[in-house]
Formats: sequence, C-alpha cells, structure tokens
Amino acid sequence: MHLVSRMCSRVVGRTSRLITSVAVLSLLQGTNIAGALPAQPGAGRTVGMFDLFCHRQVPNLGRVAEIAQKGGFAEIQGTDLEKYQPPVRAEELKAWRFTDHGEEFVMTTAKSLPDDQFKSEVPEFANSISYSCSLIAPVHGISSSIISEMTTLIGRSFDDSWDQSPLKAHVWCGRTETMFACTYYWAPVEPTGTGMLTSTVFVKN
Repeated sequence: MHLVSRMCSRVVGRTSRLITSVAVLSLLQGTNIAGALPAQPGAGRTVGMFDLFCHRQVPNLGRVAEIAQKGGFAEIQGTDLEKYQPPVRAEELKAWRFTDHGEEFVMTTAKSLPDDQFKSEVPEFANSISYSCSLIAPVHGISSSIISEMTTLIGRSFDDSWDQSPLKAHVWCGRTETMFACTYYWAPVEPTGTGMLTSTVFVKN
C-alpha cells in the first residue's frame, strides 16, 4: 500500500527531551546531557538514538551526515549501499553502520522526488522534495516497547497500522503549509528480528 493512503492531517509532534548515545559521545564532551540516554540497551535507548540521529534532524540531511561523521560511523558504499535503496529510488542515498552495546545498527538518508502516485494523491506537494532518515535496529523482544516509546516521543498513538509481511507498519503523520511529514515504525512480525524507524518529510520547493 502506498504511503500516501496512510497519511493523516495532524502535525507530527516533537519533544524537547535531550538525549545522546555512547556512539556519539564525541559530540557531547563538556555538555551536561551526555548521561541522558538510558545506559542499558532496550527500547528507550533505540528510540532515543532515532530521535537524536533522525527524527530531530530531517529535513536537514547534512546534519545527519555530520552526526555520523563525528560519531565515527562507518560509511557504507558501492554495491552494499544499493541494498538500502528505498522503494522510490533516491536521487541521493547515504548509509552508515555503527555498533551499540554489541549490536549492529544502520542509519540511512535519502533525498528523492515524489513519484507519480504521490503527485496524483497530494497534488499540492507535487513539486516537493522528500527527505528521509531511517534507523535499522535489532528489536529482539522489545517491539511493543518501541511502539510505547514512540507514542511518548510523538505525543500520541500511531494514526494507522497495517501488515506488510514480514513487517507490520505503524505510522504517525501530519502536515503544515510547506511540509508533509510521516514517521514510521516497521516492526518485524516475529518477536525477534530487525525493525526500522523512519522519518520522512516532503518539503515544497
């Protein structure tokens, strides 16, 4: 199902909580927020990293790249990068790999033009540009807790959910005069596995 058919009219909420991660402590030396992220791995830490690396930053993908560089993330290039192409092929795609508490995470950014279906369904954003940031994360047994953490982060329950085997999508959406935003949690159907958190913003030219 195309993402546009799952969008709603409420503005995506954002919080002002200050968080960080061991993976980017170099960004925070000398600040008073270095200990704000939960110390132990789990849903709170995973959603916290997503908020810091992606959710707060889009549509500023340059800031995401700066975080990855300063955090020492390993950039993914060449044929390996192609594995992370979104359904609508990105005009600009970047990805990085990093480890937190012994688990591997991948962060991606994509800049794309809207496809024909999006233009047809949301004509007022036909000339927009899409900016997206995703965190691909291990969610072994914590998937329902991630939904709870995302509800707290955004300030309300998800607007819709649907099965898209082997994943189940949950989406929070909204719009302003100049931006159309959706935040997704793609949860594995099985209790163990890998999930993906994504923030996507269409910005009018």
